[in-house]
Amino acid sequence: MSSLLEAPALAEIVRRCCQDVGLPAADAEAVADVLLYANLRGQDGHGLLRLPNYMRRVKSGLVGGSEKLRVVARGGSLRRLDGEKALGPAAAVKASEMSAELGREHGAAVVALGNVSHFGSAGFYARRIAESGLVSIVISNGPKAVAPYGAAEALLGTNPMALGVPLGEGAPMVLDMATSATARGKIRRAAELGEPLPENVAIDSTGRATRDARAALEGSVLPIAGPKGPGLALTISMLAILLADAQADDEFAMLATKAMEGDPSQFPLIEGSVGQVFIAIDPSPLLGEFSAERANAFAERLHGLPPAEGFDAPRLPGEAGDAIAAKRLAEGIPIRSELLSLITETCRELNLDSTATWIEAEHLSV
Repeated sequence: MSSLLEAPALAEIVRRCCQDVGLPAADAEAVADVLLYANLRGQDGHGLLRLPNYMRRVKSGLVGGSEKLRVVARGGSLRRLDGEKALGPAAAVKASEMSAELGREHGAAVVALGNVSHFGSAGFYARRIAESGLVSIVISNGPKAVAPYGAAEALLGTNPMALGVPLGEGAPMVLDMATSATARGKIRRAAELGEPLPENVAIDSTGRATRDARAALEGSVLPIAGPKGPGLALTISMLAILLADAQADDEFAMLATKAMEGDPSQFPLIEGSVGQVFIAIDPSPLLGEFSAERANAFAERLHGLPPAEGFDAPRLPGEAGDAIAAKRLAEGIPIRSELLSLITETCRELNLDSTATWIEAEHLSV
């Protein structure tokens, strides 16, 4: 059963839970922005679903706030940041803002962030940078979940990449993609519901193709595009290692949690240093302040193409998510009652009884 939450209500749940486990107010706000962005655009596996895991990570001491984040290396418009085990979204918001500031100052900038955790939707950061008029490239590695092409077990993360292109007065174009055939969050969701997976997205622990979501959680996700996807995922990992001093995808430690006991509603607690890279490029010194207009004209020619059978119209990357966001802002964000119950259970598990009672009274009462 699902209920509709207005965007401010969802953000308030995240802010309150994050502050109650010990995050500073600014970091709680950053996490709320990142999770809300995902839920608004239908990327529910990167949204509120992540909150219980984030809370447990903070409360257990695996991660903390971004107040200790520091610059450990610099050269021109290059920066390497040590997040000091900060929760990913809290540190990544600061790193992306730094890349935009340096990009405007120098024309182009690279900010590499290490010693942090999962940062949510890569598109959030690419869009923020692009909304300021800069071209953006955002990448991250992560713990192994994807089997390389031809392999029977995982070695690579789902390693996302997002690119943002400013289009003048309109919203930027944002390509946001994982290098895996599907997200682990979608497999987890299918396992919870007992639903089969699509063909050719996962293998079981023996390396055989499977549509059983629980078997897939014990096995590996497949990469996109045959050998091309894992090649891209490996490149992203190498860049995270070389620029951000990240751990390799197969070096993260899985800690014993309910997820390890076969509970698909739980994300495992993972110990390790993720690497994220934020690139911001100011196009105006190269082609002038109106350079975005040509890109926008090209985008409009795409919009003007006749639709293929079964499609209403050609769309730019990110436009489907924008349409979902507009609908959810107007009508509310569908959130399963089971997820809200899981959040309240997590609050009580972490001795946050008053927060649990507040969520129940505001959002679970009949």
